[in-house]
Amino acid sequence: MKYDMDGEHDVDQNWIQQVRSDSNVKVLPRFQLRNWSGDDLRAFIANKQESQQLALEIDEQVKKYNFDGVVLECGFPAFFQIFIKELSTVLHQQGRQLIIVLPSILVEEHKKYMNDEIFASMAKYVDRFSLMTYDYSSHVLNGGPASPIEWMMDNIDYLTTAENRHQLLVGLNLYATSYLQTRSPEPLVMKTVLEKLVEQQELDDLVNEGNQEELNWDKESQEAWFVEKDEDGIKQGTIWLPTLRSIRNRLRMAEDYGVGVSLWEVGQGLDYFYDLF
Repeated sequence: MKYDMDGEHDVDQNWIQQVRSDSNVKVLPRFQLRNWSGDDLRAFIANKQESQQLALEIDEQVKKYNFDGVVLECGFPAFFQIFIKELSTVLHQQGRQLIIVLPSILVEEHKKYMNDEIFASMAKYVDRFSLMTYDYSSHVLNGGPASPIEWMMDNIDYLTTAENRHQLLVGLNLYATSYLQTRSPEPLVMKTVLEKLVEQQELDDLVNEGNQEELNWDKESQEAWFVEKDEDGIKQGTIWLPTLRSIRNRLRMAEDYGVGVSLWEVGQGLDYFYDLF
């Protein structure tokens, strides 16, 4: 098989050097397995030599740019354990790290592909797991929370034990999501959300003489939301968003469990969010 590596044009060595000089930071780029057909996947999984070859090609990229390791996203990783072991071996030989992205357990079907036994087995050769505990309501047209806090806890309890829990990073979304029944859910950077809130407050002041609706807080999910309106003040849908309160509560939860966090993604949030870390 032939593998194409895309994205080298995005490697900014000046930025990497600046980040490393300011603090004790490690740089691990994300590698995704994309545009593979079903036949490609079956052939790859069944052939250990292909796993070795791809692991070496990724390692060449790591050495070329002096990365500190790799973040690998490949769907449910249980199907790729031979490849992940090979990649882990070549990276660890050079003192580099391997982080595996895990899809969250959203429905019962997902439990067929990931459980605590698979996690424990992979934890022997994987340094960290980055769990995608967000986009919980991405399939719901009427909208809902991105990461209900009890759902996050259920994922932690289901996948980990007290012995390996420290290897888990729970995902925190720093973006908002807009829900309208006429289209698919749309992620929004928080700068855009603030602009919408300012516009709607000005509109409410004109239409309702200052009797605007407040930001709503959902106690069950521990997330905030508000009603999105068009330029005529007509309700269109909802926007669910992270706030200092929602992030703080999740950081406390992570501390209680002894897990780390992964942020998706830094540039989509607000600067004062990082005062919490």
